[in-house]
Amino acid sequence: MQMKMKVISSILNTCLCKKLSTLAVIALCCVSVFGQKQKALTGKWLGTLTQTPTVTSPVFYFELYLEEKDGQLQGYSLIYYQEFFSKMSVVAIESPNKLTFMETKIIDYSAEVGTNWCLKTASLSLKTDGQIEFLVGDWEGYSTSGPCNPGHITLKRETDRDTTTGIVKKSDVEKEDGKVVAAQGRKAKKGNEIILHHKDFKLFVYDHLKEDGDVVALIFNDELVLNDHLLKKAAIQFPLSFDDTRETNYLVLHALNLGRYPPNTATIKVVDGEYSQTLVLESDLDHSDLIYFRMADNEKGSDK
Repeated sequence: MQMKMKVISSILNTCLCKKLSTLAVIALCCVSVFGQKQKALTGKWLGTLTQTPTVTSPVFYFELYLEEKDGQLQGYSLIYYQEFFSKMSVVAIESPNKLTFMETKIIDYSAEVGTNWCLKTASLSLKTDGQIEFLVGDWEGYSTSGPCNPGHITLKRETDRDTTTGIVKKSDVEKEDGKVVAAQGRKAKKGNEIILHHKDFKLFVYDHLKEDGDVVALIFNDELVLNDHLLKKAAIQFPLSFDDTRETNYLVLHALNLGRYPPNTATIKVVDGEYSQTLVLESDLDHSDLIYFRMADNEKGSDK
């Protein structure tokens, strides 16, 4: 517990703004010069914020609320992790396919004793996938303790539209040299590996951290084993078997939407006899995450 709180404390300390990047200050100061009255990026944006080093840092939920007031874009941001949160006032400037924002002060917050939240600046690029709009880019910031470790922000505009891409009718997986390179027309990530000790195992799948409307399909060894499934905190489970006649045994997480907080994230737990392993997979509308399975060397040929 002490180590866990130490990690959280470090993140909060490195995640009130005494110094900003020159580019961010120039961009935001140009608001009054251009006198722009663009409304394209107003509204509610939901997503995630990460921080380096990502290995020890959790994923923060991040929300950005923007409106036009007195000819300028302004509003507030929300960032939270577990029971900790911070609400900050924001000013922003929009340029073609880009949004630069700066958090100016902390409005409300909760934090572990001795920790501080950052005030951040970020330059985000506007990207679209069909009718879905995203803001993605890097951030930097300062707290009362000094510079924050920088990180990355991914946001999706919240709309009333159904963003589900539609159920998978059949599996379509491309492989090269024993590796999955594409699934359902999307590029495959490098993937993770799980070593099995028994051919027969149970797979559990559930939403990561909080329920946010993620809908997924799962493809195991070219077969669609789960389709159009809304992830919940309560896991669903089903049995699977390693096929030693195949060159590659794999499981692909195919995102049917991005939920409220992109990317689409699922926790996969594999129970292999007395062994248990858990991984978090992240897929979006361009890339699919996956797991490769292989038998432990001393278990090859086992029927257990």
